[in-house]
This record gives sequence, C-alpha cells and structure tokens, in this order.
Amino acid sequence: MKASQIRILGGLAIVLVGAGIWASWPSPGQEDKVTQAENTGVSTVTHSQQGSLPTPVLVADSPLSPQPAAPDKPTPWDGGAFAPSLAGTDIDGNLQADADGNLVISIDIKDFFDYFFSAVGERTPEDVIAEIERQIHSRLPPKAAAEALQMMQDYITYQEQMASLMQQPLIPAELQNYQYYAETMVNTFEQLRALRRQYFSPDTVDAFFGLEEAYGEYAVKTLQLQADTSLSDDEKVEKIAALESLLPQQMIDADRTARARAAAADSARSQFDDGASTDTIRATLTQQFDEKTANDIIDFYQREERWQNRLNQYLAEKASLSSASMADTDRKQALDGLRQQMFSAEEQARLLSEEAIQDKILANHP
Repeated sequence: MKASQIRILGGLAIVLVGAGIWASWPSPGQEDKVTQAENTGVSTVTHSQQGSLPTPVLVADSPLSPQPAAPDKPTPWDGGAFAPSLAGTDIDGNLQADADGNLVISIDIKDFFDYFFSAVGERTPEDVIAEIERQIHSRLPPKAAAEALQMMQDYITYQEQMASLMQQPLIPAELQNYQYYAETMVNTFEQLRALRRQYFSPDTVDAFFGLEEAYGEYAVKTLQLQADTSLSDDEKVEKIAALESLLPQQMIDADRTARARAAAADSARSQFDDGASTDTIRATLTQQFDEKTANDIIDFYQREERWQNRLNQYLAEKASLSSASMADTDRKQALDGLRQQMFSAEEQARLLSEEAIQDKILANHP
C-alpha cells in the first residue's frame, strides 16, 4: 500500500496512538463517527517507532553531495533488494524542482520520506538515510537537493520530538471516559500542531499535514460532541453529520472506505478466532481488500496466533521456574536458556516487551 493511500487518516492515527486512546477507546454505538475509523488498521509507521534515526549528513558534508545536476531518469528501483517489505513496490511520492531549481513543496515529499523510513528495522537508520540522500541527488539539481536534504533533517527531528510528545501518561483505564478522551485529544492535537509549525514553514505544514489536520480537527470536535452530556443521542448524530459534511470530499470518501474496511477486518478477525475456514475469512476480506492484501491479513493472523501460543507456553514455563526451589543465579540461567531455546535472536526484543507487560499485569492484579 502506498503512503498516499493512508496519509488522510494518518494524523488522527498518530494522535490516538500517541495519546493511548487507540487501544482503550470504548464503543458507544453507531452514532460514534470515529470509533470505526480508528479500527482501520491504519498504521502510520515512523522511524521513531522502530529506533532513533541519527542526524543526517547535510549536503556540504555528504559524500554524495558533489553532483553537478540530477540525471533525467533515476536508476530503476528494486525495492526488494533494499528491504524485503518493499519488494514489488514503487517508490511512493516524488521529488521535483521548479524552473529556478528550487524544490517544489508538496505532500509527495513527505510520502517519499515515509516510504524509505518504513524500512527502518529491516535496514539500519544509516542505510535508510544514505539511500534517501542518494535518491535525492539522483532526482534533483543541486539547489533543490540541498533544500530536500535540509527538509529531511527537519522531518527526522520533528519525528523524534513527536515521539517524545506522545509519551504522555494516562489516567487509569477505569477512570477514562469521553470527556477525558476529548480533553486528551485536544491537548495532544494542539501540541502536535505547534510542533509542526516549529520545524516547518507554513506552506510545508499545509502540504505535509493539511489533510491530516483537517481530519484531526473533525475528530476532536466529534469527541467533544460525544462528551457533551447536554445533547441527546439524536442531536449528537445530527451535529456530527454536519461536521462530516464540511470535510473535503477526498477525506469523506477515505473515511467511508476506512469504515467499510474496518467492518470487514473486524468480521474476519472474529471468524478467525471462531475457527472459520481460510476460504470463509478470505471471502469476507475480499469484499473490501484485494486478494493479495486479504492473504497478507490472514497470514498475519496466523503468525500472531503461532506467536501467542509460543508466548503462552513460555510464560507457563517461566512461572514454573519462578516457583521452583533454586538459587537466583540458577533460575536466571535457566530462564535465559528457555528464551534462547524458544525464540530467535530477532524475537528477543518483542519477547522482553511482552514479558514487561505481563509482569506489570501480575503486579497490579496479583
């Protein structure tokens, strides 16, 4: 999927995930115009979610910088040679210079950056930055290339600051309600807007985040209406519909598509959990997704099920070790051996994260 296909809901996804609302949002009923949108599977993956990117080398210091002019045609792209997840894909976005050699500001630049940053984890941050630099120099004349490299640095710094912003603690789940969600989202959204304007010019903010912010404002106002106890359910439906009518048609269409896909994905997940056949699940998914995407979703369900089964087995054996009579050093050694036996080196980071969550649950509910 191209970044341009998911960017419309990206701003809302970032706000909801960052504020911790995504996972805890209740389902009040059909009048909620936002709940289904947050279940779309939209995942705006940035480098900050997979590891910090180093500060990129600017044009003057880059070993790639001494290039007199961009060639007419960039080298053909083989995404799979760069990162497995990019196999069979075209580079999203685009980089263009105007007649004066300046960088043309558009959403295509952000899509271009996001396409490569999505490979962080499969490739090192240094590799990704080097490839972006190479692509910039191959596509743009020197002046526009310098502007694009500076914009890349600003974008990386912005993403790092955004990651810090999103680490805001939440009150206990049992105390959360629509009023709390509305207040949290308003505060987070306003901080995010201010952060963008700290790093980018007004025209860049409009190009990169215009649609996201329009949808974010709609989502914030929707939550505020849901939190308004002076309104009846019918009044909320009417006012939310009026808000939706003000959205750009592109966003309305994307929102409706997202809701339909969310419904199909939710239904397919329930079928999978209930033990339905692969053909039945695929038939549900292909109502809204192409066959390849449907198969990828089913494969994800199956991989996650296998992971969960292994994790449950590991946690059970870990519990047995914890209760066994042995020295602490022996217990630690046995636990380390169990991890290495059941999980690959690449899976260790996720395992440790899952263990931390499980330990926290046990600490809160002994």
